Amino acid sequence: LGVRRGVFLIDAPSTEVKVEGFTIANCLDDSIGGGMMIMHSNPTIKDCIFTNNEAIGGGAFYAQHSTPNIVDCTFTGNSSSAGGAILARDCDDTEITNCSFVIGT
Repeated sequence: LGVRRGVFLIDAPSTEVKVEGFTIANCLDDSIGGGMMIMHSNPTIKDCIFTNNEAIGGGAFYAQHSTPNIVDCTFTGNSSSAGGAILARDCDDTEITNCSFVIGT
């Protein structure tokens, strides 16, 4: 089916950037961040569902040089060889609050 990442956010340093109320499902990337990839950004990700996403790194969510605030999200059935749900590199002060993680079967 090919590569199809859900969301890509780059160079959005404002903390006012929000991704809220989305379902990000069945996304695939042949490298990093199947469902969502953020770089050099500081968004709030709230009330989102990440399900059945896949990548080599960060199946559902990959962040680098960023400070994401992930709140009230659900991660289910995501897969990766490194960071099945979330992989964050060089991400100081990242916050993950009130999220649920369900291992894929």
